[in-house]
Amino acid sequence: MYLPELIYPSKEGGSKEITCVVCGWKGKGFDFSFSDNFVGWGFMKAGNGLCPSCYQFFKNQDIRKKHFLATTNGIQFLKKEGIRQVLNDLPEPPFFLYITQSHQKQGWIGDLNKVSMSREHFYISTDFTESAIFTSKAEVDTLFKLYDEALELGLSKTEMSTGVFKITSYQKAEKQGKMELLNRVQEKAHMPIWEVIVYVG
Repeated sequence: MYLPELIYPSKEGGSKEITCVVCGWKGKGFDFSFSDNFVGWGFMKAGNGLCPSCYQFFKNQDIRKKHFLATTNGIQFLKKEGIRQVLNDLPEPPFFLYITQSHQKQGWIGDLNKVSMSREHFYISTDFTESAIFTSKAEVDTLFKLYDEALELGLSKTEMSTGVFKITSYQKAEKQGKMELLNRVQEKAHMPIWEVIVYVG
């Protein structure tokens, strides 16, 4: 399943026989044109149009600009503060979760086929990692617990994401007997899933 089909399952409405350049579907669809600064050509398939699902998907500019959760019930645009709750209580599959930092790039362009079919092992698509992150509920729960411990110690998000700590953070950790916590944070620094946890935490 492709993301556009999850959000817009209907294949009705097209008037031209096409092969979709996004998902490869054949049938009645639409002509297509992307802007000059479109960066997703490398992910396109051989074809001559867009299927009704992909046509509707690419028309929706909010999909490019906002965090969202897509399910069979449609698409829900999210505030950054609400993403952790989604990760704590994932919807019934199939679903697709997208997180953006730039609110401009089509970061999901290479991940359109990464629709999650399980709540235990699933994908997170972002515009700040090279490709969709495949993770597990257990890993996410463990990393949020580590994030909360680091936050309680007083580490900044920058310290958490880079693994480079201020002198005062070392002093505080040593005083509280939590040097091992700093080591665990350093081990996770620069991991794509850890970057997500720190960003939305």
